[in-house]
Amino acid sequence: MELPDYVQSVSFRLAQPDVPGSAAVRVALNLLSRTGLSLDTLNTRLPGSSRQTRSRLRDAKRACPHGTLATGAIVNRIVAHLAQGEAFLALGLGDGFPFLAALGGNPDKLCVAVDDPASPRNSQFLSRFESLRSGGHVVHRVDYRVFFAGPRIAPIGFCVVRTSLGHDLLARLHACEPHLAENAIVLIDNCNEADLRSAGLQFIRSSRNQYRILLDRRAPHHGPLTFGDGLLLFQLLGRNAAFARPAEKPTAPLLVPAA
Repeated sequence: MELPDYVQSVSFRLAQPDVPGSAAVRVALNLLSRTGLSLDTLNTRLPGSSRQTRSRLRDAKRACPHGTLATGAIVNRIVAHLAQGEAFLALGLGDGFPFLAALGGNPDKLCVAVDDPASPRNSQFLSRFESLRSGGHVVHRVDYRVFFAGPRIAPIGFCVVRTSLGHDLLARLHACEPHLAENAIVLIDNCNEADLRSAGLQFIRSSRNQYRILLDRRAPHHGPLTFGDGLLLFQLLGRNAAFARPAEKPTAPLLVPAA
């Protein structure tokens, strides 16, 4: 299944991201909560055979309980299909769930996180990261501008951008864009905030490159059971006009021990 079909096929059984819950839905969710099972997991339908994906994300959700199965499945699927030599970049960790979702079942993929050194990091995330990490899984505790000013990184096939301010989101997207691989995917995972969604759409419209939106879903209702803080997923089409990459073998990113 192609990625556009996959993301459009993620659906929900009871609670919907854009529909207030009826009395019947609230009663059903209350009854299901007594089973001790994750309501998020019970509510989410994933396309195809999803058992392996659900298994990969189970421990990530234990470490970062605010992450949602729908978001994690999309992240995990994209990373699994990255071309050889391309990197996944988490530009801002948030609670860490998207990064852990990327690592599950992908020990051979280059996965890099760049996080503000002042941001607190919970012990459950660090423990799960250490259990999943391979030689190509790295966390840099530096400002993203310092990271991009360093040694050239591998082409970014998939980037998740997380921040709380619209102007900072634009700055991060512009810093990332020159390093995107052809047909790269970008995810902004907190688009319930109007200024952040607007900043993401402004970037798409104003770029010299052409992008297509794969998924634009806010979750004003039932976010914890659906798309969390909202998603804007888009793809670069064709050559990246913002950066003339030399025709040479890409070098690996600078790897430093995780903080």
